[in-house]
Amino acid sequence: MVGCMRTLRHEFKWRNLGFGGVRAERFCTSHWRMPVLLYFTYRIGIMVYVLYWLDYSSLFSNRKKGGGGWEDGKNSWGDYLTNWTYTLLSIYVTWHVIASIIFHTTAWLFPRPSSAGLLCWGRPSVEFHKGMFVELDNIGGEGSDRYEQMPTDEDEENQGTEGGGGTADVEESLTFAGGHRASDHDLPRPSWYLCLLWLLYSAISGSATFVTVVYFTILYPSSGLYPKLDLENMQVHLLNSCVILLEHLISAIPYRLLHVVYPLLYCLIYMVFSLVLWAKDHQHYMYKILNWNNPGLTIGFILISAFIVIPLLHCLLFLVYKAKSVAKADAAFAEVTGQITPTVSKPADEMVGCKETLRREFKWKNLGFSGVREERFCNPQWRWPVWAYLLYRSLFMLYVLFWLAYSSGSFHNREPTSTYKWYAFLTNWTYAFLAVYATWHLIAAIIYHTLTSVNARRGTGESSCCMRPSEEFHKSLFTELDEEALYERVSGTERGGGGGGSSDRLAASRPPWYLCLLWILYSAVSSGALMVTVVYFLVLFPFSGEFPHVDVVNFQVHAVNSFLVLAEHFISAIPYRLLHVVYPMLYGLLYMLFNLYYWTTDHSNVVYPIIDWNKPGIVVGYIAGIGAVLLPLFHAFFFLQYKIRMALFRGSL
Repeated sequence: MVGCMRTLRHEFKWRNLGFGGVRAERFCTSHWRMPVLLYFTYRIGIMVYVLYWLDYSSLFSNRKKGGGGWEDGKNSWGDYLTNWTYTLLSIYVTWHVIASIIFHTTAWLFPRPSSAGLLCWGRPSVEFHKGMFVELDNIGGEGSDRYEQMPTDEDEENQGTEGGGGTADVEESLTFAGGHRASDHDLPRPSWYLCLLWLLYSAISGSATFVTVVYFTILYPSSGLYPKLDLENMQVHLLNSCVILLEHLISAIPYRLLHVVYPLLYCLIYMVFSLVLWAKDHQHYMYKILNWNNPGLTIGFILISAFIVIPLLHCLLFLVYKAKSVAKADAAFAEVTGQITPTVSKPADEMVGCKETLRREFKWKNLGFSGVREERFCNPQWRWPVWAYLLYRSLFMLYVLFWLAYSSGSFHNREPTSTYKWYAFLTNWTYAFLAVYATWHLIAAIIYHTLTSVNARRGTGESSCCMRPSEEFHKSLFTELDEEALYERVSGTERGGGGGGSSDRLAASRPPWYLCLLWILYSAVSSGALMVTVVYFLVLFPFSGEFPHVDVVNFQVHAVNSFLVLAEHFISAIPYRLLHVVYPMLYGLLYMLFNLYYWTTDHSNVVYPIIDWNKPGIVVGYIAGIGAVLLPLFHAFFFLQYKIRMALFRGSL
């Protein structure tokens, strides 16, 4: 089972831009061993539903004017990204039905070994369904990736050896409906119509969710439609994403991280189309945020969408895909054995996979701070000398404190007409929070390196502050203390002892209180800073009186803050846990309570137009959207960056 970091290395191989290494059966059957008849009923039902609303939307589009970027009499139905995307969704669901008919007809008329167990209208056999998830790049010998393979009896007999004895049996059945066979040198690819289906699946997934997020966070609140939403708008702006999520839950099509290029290319095509329309008539623009008369706004929106929003949504769907695979593994084992069976039975040979990592991440104990070596909080990821790391920490702190002081000191000079206090803004809260984190991190590092003297460290292999730490010591930092270092284990490091010693170490493995506080600050300020950047430049700045100009202080506290956090995630060795999303949520909740109190003192104290408590509906909607969608997305983004950092670190050993 591929480790989580190895999975990321696998995902970021150039070949994964393509469509090889996957069984054709996965594109035309359900993820859950659904009977073929029921699967076809679902596919046809979804197709009819989507085509009906596409037809309804296009036929009655003339009555839709004035909302969400519509300009009366200037644009046609086909000018809008929403309608482009719903059309693409219609093409996808229709092509999926056609591809399924072609595949199943071919399998019935020309049976192959790979289709044995695929019954005409009933449920596929257990062996067939398990075999679907054996990826075809398993057979390449040394260096091949076991990606989402369902364990078999042969796997358990041969585990602990690379390229185990069951490979030849697997290779015999690796034949596609299109006649391709797996080989060591030619990674097999599904038939062209299935590759096209995969491309449509990837493109529509990211773009449909993108339409939903942008519409309900930017366009709809400022439109004349708010707070009402007609049925047609709900279908093309909201239920489109519901259809996509349903597809991700039911379909067995794999989802690759590098396939993010396909929704990006699709959106790029639309941006070029909108530019061409505008070039013909400079009053012809579909959305206020895509008004080429204001190129700064448009280019900024495109860059943020391309480098932040769409990749974040793609990562979210990738996590849905992985979570679905976790549930599938448990269901398959329960069906075969009558109980949930662990993927790997020998602790000495256990390699925690991506699915296992998700299981471990969502344990209650990971709300806390145990199982991590305290040295990770006060040393960099990359084997710097202590003096270099402390210098970086000092410069980081001084830079943030300087701009915090400058921002607060010059606030009334820059905003002479403002009736609000400097501390009323979430931006300033977050930058102050970043300053507290930077200061506390330096203090914690100094405390640690002062208390841990050279004499006390001599037996651990750690060198003096003027030299780089030894390779053995630095590798040992990333041997986790819980469950015999199965989590983020670095190759070549020694495991802890077995038996009761592991639990004893875990009980005593919580870092000191000042490092736990540092960890909370690190988790909270990361997502908080990115949230400030995205909300400001996507929602607030485009409609402010400052646009398209931004002064240096605004740029520092709204943009550079996120770059500082990203640099911190690349350099620091602090781990990042998914369940620590509760800390940025608590931070956001604390500010909302303050903002509500600030408003109760004077109902004209509306710091942000999207947090206007005189309109509680829009405020509650934004709080729910940010708390339930944006913050978890940003947190998942940093978790993915953390895993990439660990993968790069392991690759550099």
